[in-house]
Order: sequence, then C-alpha cells, then structure tokens
Amino acid sequence: GPGAQAGSTIGTVYGPTTVAGALQPPVGPNPPAVPGGPAQPGPVGKGNPPQPPTPPAGPGVEPLDSLTTHYGMRTIGIANDHITLNGKPIFLKGFDWYSEFGNDGESITKAQYREELSEVHKLNANFIRNNSYPRAPYVYHYADRHGIMVMDEAPNMWLSGKGEERQLTYGLSKALVESMVWNHENNPSIILWSMSDEVQQNHGYFKRWMSQLVDATKKLDVQNRPVTWCADPWHWHGDSLASVLGLNEYYGYFYNTNHPKRNYNYYLSRFHSEYPNKPILVTENGSWSFKGNGNSANTPGSQEWEEKLFQENWDVALQNDSFVTGYTYWVLKDYKTRGGYNQNLNGFSTMGMLSFNMHHKRLVYTAFKDAKNPIAYSSVAK
Repeated sequence: GPGAQAGSTIGTVYGPTTVAGALQPPVGPNPPAVPGGPAQPGPVGKGNPPQPPTPPAGPGVEPLDSLTTHYGMRTIGIANDHITLNGKPIFLKGFDWYSEFGNDGESITKAQYREELSEVHKLNANFIRNNSYPRAPYVYHYADRHGIMVMDEAPNMWLSGKGEERQLTYGLSKALVESMVWNHENNPSIILWSMSDEVQQNHGYFKRWMSQLVDATKKLDVQNRPVTWCADPWHWHGDSLASVLGLNEYYGYFYNTNHPKRNYNYYLSRFHSEYPNKPILVTENGSWSFKGNGNSANTPGSQEWEEKLFQENWDVALQNDSFVTGYTYWVLKDYKTRGGYNQNLNGFSTMGMLSFNMHHKRLVYTAFKDAKNPIAYSSVAK
C-alpha cells in the first residue's frame, strides 16, 4: 500500500547546554578548520551522497532541535483502463470530505483529524478526495502511515470561462497548483492530482488554461502521478490532458429522477466510448436526507431514498468496473454551506453519511460500509 514504512531524522542541530542561548554550528563529516568557521564538505556525486552531521562527542552536549520525516515507496500508474498500485489494478472506494470540525471550524487538532480520518477504515474504504483545497500537513502524514490513498485538489473551483481567460495571464490558478504539488509531492499517500472542480469547459480558453496547470504539475512531480479534474457528465473537454476522467454525477438526485440506474449505465458506456483507454473515476455522487422526512424509498429526502440512490449508483459503477476505477461518495459528513442546492436547510448541507457533529449515522453509512470493493486491497496499518 502507499503507507510509509519507516521514519528518519534528516537534520539535527547540536549545542552546549551550559551556556544560555548559545548555539554551536553543526559539525559535519569534515569538521571546520577554524572553530565556528564554515564546514568543508567533501565532494558530492554518484557513489558519494551527502552525509548527515556527526553528533559532537563530550559531556554537556545535547540536541537542541531536529527535523524528522517519514517516507514510503510505491508506484502509481495507468494500465488497462485502471489506476495501478505497484503494478496491480485497484478500485478506489472512498469519500469526499471537508476540513471542518464542530464549533472549531478549520482550527482542527490532530486528535480531531484522527477521529475523522479513522472513518476511512471503519467504512471499509481506501481513498479520500481532498475536494476543493489541499489539507493540513497532518492529514497527509496520517494517510501515509495508515495506507490511505489520496487525491489532492487545487482550489480552482467553479471558474467561468472569463475567469479562466483571466488566469492565463494572472497566474493564480497555476500558482495554486504549483504550491500543492511542491508541498505534498513527497507524500506517498497521494496517488492523483486534481487541477480543478466543476469549472466551465465548453469554451475556447479551457484547454489553454488546463494545459498550463497540467504542465506545471508534470514539471514539478518527479513521480509523474496521474492528473485529472472533476466535472459534470456533459461538459468534459481536454481529455488528452487528463490521465483519469473525474466524473461528478448525481443521477437520481439533480437529474434523471425517473430511471437513474438505466440512464446512468447508458451514459457511462457512451462516455467510455468517447474517451477510450481513459479510466473513469466517480469523484462525486450522493444525495441528501434528514430525520423526520419520511421513511419511503420513493420520498426524496428520506434516509431510505438516499440509501437506495447510493446503492443504484454503486451498482452501476461496479457493472462497468472494466473501465471505472473507483467511486467517491459525496460526502463523509454534513457541512456548512450557503449554497441553495441542498434545500436551503439553514446554512447546512445534509448530504453526509454522518451528521455534522458525527453523532448520528444515516442509513447510507451502513450501506456504504457494506459495499464490497471488487478488488482486494490491503493497507499498511489500521
């Protein structure tokens, strides 16, 4: 799996403890000729890698500061219409999530992150999409060590054609992608870069703008991980730039409410025929419910209806798993929003498998948990 296998101290500063505020320069493998002067490093090249500092000997000397990191090795690729992990095809079963917690908003502690991210294994999932924006460093560290695969996403969301045209010269979108890749490329948990979410694509500026983002990613990421972006079913363009086709689909909720399963199956087949040799990843699918809104599977907003729509969309994804490489449920838990797309429920979206405070599990939580991944996957640690 993508989890890290070991930890390593990569830098340490030593100094005497007897003198308040004093810091001695680090001593390397070639001590400085003059006390306090610059160290004289040996030549660095093939077969002669740089060496970590040698701790000074003697009483009264102890580490004053150190930097540690963890690491792991795995390979990510594309073969036979699937994402591959270490050369073997995988099916991503995961969810979208927002980085907010109760009354604390985005001021989240490590313990709170652990509570949220532990849901990956409780739900028998293996994947999270960092939808809409990158997350705090601890999220990636946790994912690295627990074998959770991650799609990282730059905060380029809902841009219009005019906005993309402006970004061609302004460059903020490109800078956001570059900072995402630069900051997180050493995290083995990241298997996929997402350039944007639900931006306008049916105009002349899109391919130029997206080319700029994809090129920036490939120049920085030495591992050449797959790239994608997330779009609704009818506005996919620029497929030659994408390694994976990210699909936000809401059959049975926002559209095709009469025969969602049949229509969705037809659409997936047509979509694949238009873009052969490209894995399709369902990056969003879900609906909504809240307590007291009936108990019939035919009543929109009931938990039974929400559960039924999930099961139908999941089944269609698995029926097409020869080219569908994963399914991502929208969303782990309820979230705050001023968008009116979710029944205007007083600033909240109730599309989560869990309530906002994570105290209540909806029926879809158990349905998602019980949904069996068609490809066995073993993480490093739980």
